[in-house]
Amino acid sequence: MVNHDPLRGYWRLFKEFAAISGLHISLEKSTLYLASISYSFRDAILATFPFGYGSLSVCYLGLPLLTKRMSLADCLLLIEKIRSRISSWKHHFLFYAGRLQLLSSVISSLINFWISAFRLPSACIKEIEKICSAFLWSVPDLNTRKAKITWSEVFRPKKKGGLGLKSIVEANKV
Repeated sequence: MVNHDPLRGYWRLFKEFAAISGLHISLEKSTLYLASISYSFRDAILATFPFGYGSLSVCYLGLPLLTKRMSLADCLLLIEKIRSRISSWKHHFLFYAGRLQLLSSVISSLINFWISAFRLPSACIKEIEKICSAFLWSVPDLNTRKAKITWSEVFRPKKKGGLGLKSIVEANKV
């Protein structure tokens, strides 16, 4: 037998909120996400309450909602976004300084958004750095072996002979 008392408490909260604010929950737009419960308990909840059932992986504000530590597979969305952006730029005949500026502003902003919520796995960071290096040094064919300097040199300040990009590894630690 399933104890519905805690769930009925939530339902009561929704109704009290609606009475006070005038805002009602939209059952057609609501989805219930459950983790770490038995199938019988899940089925009992869904039979009792009029919500749709959803399963992870779900994106919210462009970020995946996860119940575990982030893996490389979870980062594929970020990697594909970066590839997509770079693919759209590689035929624009950008000079080296333009490519550097796009990496410094657009790609760094994408990465920083993800890093603000997650700690990226090192395999994800390596893949991102490989894509960025290929874009910086070998447009339009995106060959990773045509680098003029090592990628670690790119992160050094301009005063010390680097290109002034921010290190993804360091940002990930912060």
